[in-house]
Amino acid sequence: MKRTLYLSLICAGLLAGSPVFSQDNDFINKTIPVMMSDSVHLATEVYLSADSLPRATILIRTAVDRQRYRDAALQFVAHDYNVVVQSLRGRFGSEGPDSLFADPLRNIIQDGRETLQWITGQPWSDGKIGTFGYNDAGYVQYMLALEAPPALKTQYIVSAPFDFYQHTAFPAGAFRKELMEHWLPQLSSANYDDFWMEHYRLDRFWRPFIAWRKGAKIAIPVSHVTGWFDPFKEGAIMAFRLYQKYSSKFARHHQRLVIGPWTRLPEGTGREQGELIFPANAEFDLLQDAIRWFNQWLKAIDTGLLIEPPVKYYLMGDVKNDIAPGNVWNTAASWPPEHTPTRFYLQSDGLLGFEQREKVEVAEGYRYDPEDPMPTLGGDNFAIERGPYDQTTNELRQDVLIFTTRPLEEPITVTGRVRVKIYASSSEYDTDFVARLTDVYPDGRSFLIADGIARARYRRGLQREKLLSRKGVETFWIDLGNTAVVFQAGHRIRLAITSSNSPKFEPNPNSPLGFRRHKRNRIAVNTIYYGGKKASFLELPVRIIE
Repeated sequence: MKRTLYLSLICAGLLAGSPVFSQDNDFINKTIPVMMSDSVHLATEVYLSADSLPRATILIRTAVDRQRYRDAALQFVAHDYNVVVQSLRGRFGSEGPDSLFADPLRNIIQDGRETLQWITGQPWSDGKIGTFGYNDAGYVQYMLALEAPPALKTQYIVSAPFDFYQHTAFPAGAFRKELMEHWLPQLSSANYDDFWMEHYRLDRFWRPFIAWRKGAKIAIPVSHVTGWFDPFKEGAIMAFRLYQKYSSKFARHHQRLVIGPWTRLPEGTGREQGELIFPANAEFDLLQDAIRWFNQWLKAIDTGLLIEPPVKYYLMGDVKNDIAPGNVWNTAASWPPEHTPTRFYLQSDGLLGFEQREKVEVAEGYRYDPEDPMPTLGGDNFAIERGPYDQTTNELRQDVLIFTTRPLEEPITVTGRVRVKIYASSSEYDTDFVARLTDVYPDGRSFLIADGIARARYRRGLQREKLLSRKGVETFWIDLGNTAVVFQAGHRIRLAITSSNSPKFEPNPNSPLGFRRHKRNRIAVNTIYYGGKKASFLELPVRIIE
């Protein structure tokens, strides 16, 4: 048998280039330049069991070093799978341009489809293929699924964007500086400074990079895995919701969403997240869970997945209180679970309450200087401090307005999307408004739960810009994304409103000119209104638990 396998490897090498392969007692590993239909060769690493039996294959296509996936590949092989790890064009031995944005239909979709065809033609393939990968490799999976290739049976996607414009580059039109300047250089050696200046709006260029546009073609089970403080959390949630609603009947019934209390995946699946330490149940073995998923959909092994609810999420709570509700895994049929949108109104004296107390409008302002921005302290970051961090030092600054509930008499459970509606004006033609939701512990520490931003010029849509009328009052919605947390009795809910969050977002220069076209920063005086007909509020998805 082994002699037959070696002959097949040699033949593959003669057809595709000179392979480099090694063997130990359990597996064979070789690297082959696989040729695409346009004669470009892609560096492709194959891990096979030491016998010659055909098996299901797990495909990973990535822009990062293939060695990142070696441990995962060996675990998959140990569980009786073949594994193929392929570098995208221009990366780690693959030919072609080294740019994630160069011809995505070819680089991401067509190359993936042709690689699936190549795999099914190999003697070690049984024709069933699943895909796997983190971050960029997850995004590549979302794009590949748009073509619905017949050999693709399932996907396990960890921490990946779904809409490259809104989930990575320009959420709400604001440049996500920290992510783009740390993550993108890992994926490409190209310089994108001019690129951002050309495509800072949601223009036609971004259409091929938005995976949801063809959701109806999805015909396979997909496991979407993310964390509450993961930088690509919203992509996983959007993909799950759209697939569950618009994909084929079979695929709709077999989507799965897992959300833990984690920061950037795959590294952040332990107990310690930011400045908090969650109970032992927060730990999660991604690879073992992926093997269970592939066993169900590539080998038809009954793993129990078919009778589990589609959504499994970690409901965060007070990590210091062992008897308080929260810090448990919950399940749901869809996301978000059933809830009641509940408004907490901005009130005078820095209060946040269930009622709109002021009968006439109140105005409070602050001075926002782009050269002295509010620093980022934790959150869904990529390279800098991540997770729930105490915001007390930020809340002492002069360029922030703080609104806090009185100590809660009963726990409040929040599961779903958090939004803030404000009435605001600015002394400049453009500015940002940033909102932070925090859980204030009885000792005064104020731990970040979620944050969001709104760029004033995009208040009427991301495809066009509308400058402010200076000092004219406008309405802004700030999307803080999704969360699941219990605000315990004795804790307080806090909303902080400011105009920067740096380096997570590049500070707005308050200029009427386009992105990075300004020659000087402007200081803005920004004013928030509440009460009367200008009832600014925090909207929480409150879940009533009987």
